[in-house]
Amino acid sequence: MTDLLFGPRRAQIAAVLAYAGGCSLLARAYQRESLAAGVGADELDRNRDGYAADARTQAALRFAHAALITRGALDRADLRIARRHGLHDDDLSALVALAAQTADAIIRTNAAGPLPAVREGAGISRSRPAHARI
Repeated sequence: MTDLLFGPRRAQIAAVLAYAGGCSLLARAYQRESLAAGVGADELDRNRDGYAADARTQAALRFAHAALITRGALDRADLRIARRHGLHDDDLSALVALAAQTADAIIRTNAAGPLPAVREGAGISRSRPAHARI
C-alpha cells in the first residue's frame, strides 16, 4: 500500500488540483487542512507553481496535475519521469484516483454555476515539459 497520500501530502496535492481546476473554495479548504497538518505556507505557495521541498512530492504534484489536465490521458513520459522519482504503480494509481476525485468535487462544488475550465496557467503548465525542473 502506498504511503504517498497519507498525512499532509494528500491535502497538498488536492489543493494544487483544486487551484488548477479553478475552484478557490475547495483549494482554500485543502490549504487549511494542509496547514493544520503542519505544511508551511511557503511550501503551499511553491506547490501551486509545481515545486515541493522533496523530489517525490514534487513528482507526485506534477503527475496528479498532468492526470487532471489531460483527463487521464497520460503519456509514457509522464509515467517514466514519475517512476524515476520513486513513484510506484500503486502511487500512480492513487494519484490518478485523487485527480478524478478532486475533479468530481470541483464539479459538485460549482454545481450551481458554470463549470470552471481547467487552467493550464494555474500552477503547473503543460506547455512546458510536465516535469522539466525536477
